[in-house]
Amino acid sequence: MTKQQQYEPTASDMPLLLPKLQPPRLSSSLVEREHLLNLLDGAYSHPLTLLSAPAGFGKTTLVGQWIASRSMHKPRLPTSWISLAQDDNDPLRFWRYVITACQCFHNSVSDSVLAQLCGGFRLSFELHFLERVLTSFLNDMALHDCRGLLVLEDYHAITEPTIHETLAFFLDHLPSSLHVVMLSRSEPALPLARWRASGAVQEIQTNDLRFSPEETATFFRRTFAYTLSKPTIQKLDARLEALEGWAAGLRLLSLTLQGRTAPADIEQHLVLLANEHRPILDYFITEVLSAQEEPLQRFLLQTSVLSRLNGSLCDAMTGRQDSGLLLEKVERAGLFLQSLNGPGQWYRYHEMFAEALRHEALRRLGEEALRALLLRACRWYETHDLLDEAVETALSIHAYAHAASLIERYTVANPIAGRHHTLHRWLSQLPDEILWPNPTLCFMYAMAHLFSKDHYAPAARVFMETLFQKAEQGWRAVNDQPKLGMVYTLRSLIAWWQDDYATSFAVARQALTLLSTQDVMWRGMSLAHIGMEEQFMGRFNAARLTTAEARSLCVGNIYATLAATLRLGNLCYEQGALQQAEQYYRQVLRETEKNEHTHDDQGFALIGLAHLAYECNDLVSARQQASQALASGKQLDNASLQVFSALALSRILHAQGEDEQARQLLQELVPQVQKPALLRELLLAQARLALACGDLATALRWTPATARQGTPIPFVQREQEMLFQARLLSAQGVYQQALALLAGWQREEFSRGELESLALSALVHTQLATTEQSAEKPASHRSLAQQSLMRALELARPEAFQRLFLDEGEKMGALLRTVLPEIRDVALHRYASHLALAFSEPVALPNSLVPASNPLSVQEQRVLHLLATGRTKPAMAQELIVSLNTIKTHVKSIYRKLGATSRQEALARAHALHLL
Repeated sequence: MTKQQQYEPTASDMPLLLPKLQPPRLSSSLVEREHLLNLLDGAYSHPLTLLSAPAGFGKTTLVGQWIASRSMHKPRLPTSWISLAQDDNDPLRFWRYVITACQCFHNSVSDSVLAQLCGGFRLSFELHFLERVLTSFLNDMALHDCRGLLVLEDYHAITEPTIHETLAFFLDHLPSSLHVVMLSRSEPALPLARWRASGAVQEIQTNDLRFSPEETATFFRRTFAYTLSKPTIQKLDARLEALEGWAAGLRLLSLTLQGRTAPADIEQHLVLLANEHRPILDYFITEVLSAQEEPLQRFLLQTSVLSRLNGSLCDAMTGRQDSGLLLEKVERAGLFLQSLNGPGQWYRYHEMFAEALRHEALRRLGEEALRALLLRACRWYETHDLLDEAVETALSIHAYAHAASLIERYTVANPIAGRHHTLHRWLSQLPDEILWPNPTLCFMYAMAHLFSKDHYAPAARVFMETLFQKAEQGWRAVNDQPKLGMVYTLRSLIAWWQDDYATSFAVARQALTLLSTQDVMWRGMSLAHIGMEEQFMGRFNAARLTTAEARSLCVGNIYATLAATLRLGNLCYEQGALQQAEQYYRQVLRETEKNEHTHDDQGFALIGLAHLAYECNDLVSARQQASQALASGKQLDNASLQVFSALALSRILHAQGEDEQARQLLQELVPQVQKPALLRELLLAQARLALACGDLATALRWTPATARQGTPIPFVQREQEMLFQARLLSAQGVYQQALALLAGWQREEFSRGELESLALSALVHTQLATTEQSAEKPASHRSLAQQSLMRALELARPEAFQRLFLDEGEKMGALLRTVLPEIRDVALHRYASHLALAFSEPVALPNSLVPASNPLSVQEQRVLHLLATGRTKPAMAQELIVSLNTIKTHVKSIYRKLGATSRQEALARAHALHLL
């Protein structure tokens, strides 16, 4: 299959952890750092504001304080907040959170884009797909004039390159009314140097966030109603330097001073701290914990392993019944537990404090106790349908058997659904003894591999086949034939991607014998490959029936539906059913207008329409469509789209007399094309262009490429190569061999190539009638030439083919004029007459080559526009307030200047010359 597949939509049904979309609540006792708040005001003038500093420097508190303080003085800009974590290193998950968070900017924008993003399962999750979805998202936000501020907290947790690349794209094209504030412990892998040079990023770094001695003094004055001496502050600053977390360090220090009220006692404690040799964080944690009651100490240690927590979850972990009340107590005590805004009472520990607590929990409680606690948390996630969190927790404690069962449940409920990064990461952690006996997980692991950027690499293909073999063994052992059919379906797809068409077709047929009628999606994929096999063999009728059936099984699957519709359009074109082909191509364009992430389908549909416009001799439209498709192919870096659009455009350029531009277009593509099938078509097009330009020596250097043994060549490709060989023989004067080659070509059913074959045969017979080698029977060859042309005209008339004849040049025009008197059928005579007239029409030029001067007078131009509306001559006279004779005179002049004999011909030439 040439088109990537998508499965039933399910990704959007996976619940997001809503606390991640809520900022922490602010403490009531904060030092006002007005200079930093003023600095943050610059966020409204930059696409990105980056706060980069280690844990504990108050990044989150500062941004929360800034948002709260500014909303008090003026209408608050809508703000979205996302707290990121390591499990967000999945592009789909990351952008689901971002787009969901942006719903507060404009609901309808997010809804439509989420439908595109989570529209289903694709067997390739390329960067371009995400960029196309984001393009739709950005366009919608710009259209609705969305205003807002998006805060990305803990971006240092993101390591996936695809997320960095797409976020850079997002920020590069962010509407001026939207702004992003990013909080990170380290400099993110984004194009900061470029943004700094252009002024697109504002940065607040470690040195900016450090407390000054004055701010430290203010903190202690507010906390203890006591002003520290200047020497003590200086010693304290030097000691806190080692902590690399000034805001958190001061908060921890205040906790160790609880209960001390006498200034002398406080000063003495701080002096002891300044002289302490233990790591300062260990000191603080020990002091803070030891000051709490033993049950609270145990609760803090037990719950420190959670990234986010609430009363129900903590009850399940600890066996308590009052965790909700205890969490409120911990928050009131200021023990670095931050309450999150939004529905449900969720909390999180400050990360630096949590890390220290976890270290202490491991020392006091032991690894097994912590493992048991996390297993209880895993069960809680599971019962609350938070499967992502359940799987992550099970893997973190090496509960691999339980993780495997959760992943299997996850994939059954939500078949991969674009979560390939996450699924791949999970399954890669399972030991072989857990993975290999499970055919479902082996199969899903292989599917996840299909998404990877290097799935074409030999090692990746070998590993995928190993996984397929394990899945096949497991399902064969229980005689699960439908599941075996799924394995064969994907093997067929992989073989197709590797240009191993024979294997692809054979395996697809095996898959159909195994799949049940209920396996709609899988049968549709296999039928699509079988339809391609029939097309390869030249059985176009069977191919259309099979492809139409495959399309009917793809309801709700936009990618597969578009691929099948495009193929139906191509099949109709090859069968000469041009009007039906146009309907299919137009249908694809209508669908791609609704789905902006299907630009490659749009490009291929434009190529199809360019072929049709070219055949109708509308060279201007054909050139525009082919050029648009080529530009799209370059933008999407789609080699097939570039090659096929270039093939169409080169023929149009030649027809318009721009042979050198056509030659360069094809030549530039040759070194870029890697796939043998595409290169084969490109080289044939080069040779055909050379022959059409009279360069026989270059054309003779072409030889049919030798295909890999067992690799079928598409019927259309073989037919075109045969026709070109016949042209070469004719150009060399070997007419009898050319006729023998044309006569010997076998077709099971009519194809567009048969029309070209008849036209070429007519020309070869005409040549034979005028050469010495056939002087004894010229009448016979003239008769055969006329018979071949008449048959071609009869077959071409229903769809009004033109360029098929016009491309043969004046020799065809002369032959056509000789047969016109012999045509008795009225409709056929009208068609042939129109075709004969077209041989004398001027070539339709693109906009850049249309003559600057208009041959019509101003009044004639007015009459021409009225002619185009279909008005009668009396009606035109009445509208222009002139006599009927004047209108008749203008019409005759228009016909004369345009070389036309009827209104239809005049309008056609006026369109070609851009006079309308």
